[in-house]
Amino acid sequence: MSLDDYLRLLDWTGRQVRQGKRGAIPDCLEPILARLNIQTEAWLDTVGNFGRWFHRAAGRADRMLARAQRAGCRWFHGITRSRLAFG
Repeated sequence: MSLDDYLRLLDWTGRQVRQGKRGAIPDCLEPILARLNIQTEAWLDTVGNFGRWFHRAAGRADRMLARAQRAGCRWFHGITRSRLAFG
């Protein structure tokens, strides 16, 4: 993902989460979410609940598990949500 695509995605996400502000998925952003294999609703749920769902790490479940093992843990809080959000 290019920096420009990331910044557009970040801007779009912020407009979706902020109360009282209109927002819709611009056509140019749908391919980004599709390439990342992330459903729009899952993305919004993840961003809106990030602090509640993830504590030490966030990302794909396989990477979270690998990171947990390197840290001497069996798992990190949020792996189930990670699977739902990121596949």
